Amino acid sequence: MPLGACPLDWTQHLLSNVMTVIENDEAWTRSYFRAQHMRSGARGGTIFTISGTYEDEMTRTAQGWRIRVRQLLVTGTEGNQLVMGERWVASSVAERPADVSWQ
Repeated sequence: MPLGACPLDWTQHLLSNVMTVIENDEAWTRSYFRAQHMRSGARGGTIFTISGTYEDEMTRTAQGWRIRVRQLLVTGTEGNQLVMGERWVASSVAERPADVSWQ
């Protein structure tokens, strides 16, 4: 199971202050996020919130814009980390999504 992948009852991800720079078929975007996660029965509380920044590199394709690289920078957390699952809590700082890139 992927890090942090556990059954959640609901999530809400809010984005704001989206800033985009476009040059031909390339674009760079930065946005702020606040992601709330809820899981019933989690020991220690049912809500965990992560706040931070997404930094994306995008490419225009024949099918439209596609994210080529996404970096997630966590600036704060609040609540019960166990909502994300035991494996997420037990992971080292290097494994947590404090500085995650998808390519």
